[in-house]
Amino acid sequence: MSDQQAMKEVPVFENIRRRLSEMTSAERKVARALLGGAATLGLESSTKLAGHAQVSGPTVIRFVNHLGFATYAEFQDAVKTEVVARVTSPVEQYPESHSLADNPLSDLSDILCAAISETMSRLSENDIKAAADLLADPRRKILVYGGWFTSSLARHLAAMLRELRPGVEFVDDAPSRRVAALCDADKRTTVVAFDFRRYEADTEKLGRALVQQGGKLVLFTDQWLSPLSDVASAVLPAVVGTPRPFESYVSSLALVEALTARVVEMTADSSRARFERYASFVDTLVPHWEHHREIADKAIGA
Repeated sequence: MSDQQAMKEVPVFENIRRRLSEMTSAERKVARALLGGAATLGLESSTKLAGHAQVSGPTVIRFVNHLGFATYAEFQDAVKTEVVARVTSPVEQYPESHSLADNPLSDLSDILCAAISETMSRLSENDIKAAADLLADPRRKILVYGGWFTSSLARHLAAMLRELRPGVEFVDDAPSRRVAALCDADKRTTVVAFDFRRYEADTEKLGRALVQQGGKLVLFTDQWLSPLSDVASAVLPAVVGTPRPFESYVSSLALVEALTARVVEMTADSSRARFERYASFVDTLVPHWEHHREIADKAIGA
């Protein structure tokens, strides 16, 4: 498979983001307009897109050719598919009839395993390295937050990172807490945001404000990319679509685990020392854990 064919298998907006460093300054203007503007901007005529990006018409054509599309119309067809997917509501995804598959659990397992596999195969090494570098740096404080459903993923990541290093905080959706986080943010702040389809305005607003304060953003999102992707230092997209009304975040959870494992590898001795110290306090403050430890020790000694 050629490089162009491989990149065309990556969603359009993710392809654009990955290829920014390869583009000319004029082409990057088109890319930034698409990544930072309305999702439907790519459905406008090439002349209107050129005007919005303040470049020439031929620059737009060179831009889409750079992405591997032979024509602007071919590019628009791909954009249309992604735009429709971005704005599809859970009600529209709700199945009109239920499948009577012989083994529905096996079928769902196949779908979820495929989503994880596709997510990992598409993952950019540059992005996972950039994210891990930001999270492993002991000089930086870390703020983690999510949305309506994805706050659970944010809590999970924050809980693991707290055991590995100091200065990690989960930011809930209380306005007072978010204002305080924004007030304290500076150039030594790493922000981790979770933002998926039906992208939440509050999530985007907080993310952009934290970046404006000097923070570096690590973004967990879906294959269609949150609007925050244009200001993120690292973007970790996951395949989330399933044949049911609710998104599956299994593949995003796999990314959380993969990123945490990378941080453990990078921090080695310091994270182990922190982990052991953390565990000693758990044994002190959570008595029933100590009780289970005694049972385990007796079993091992038996």
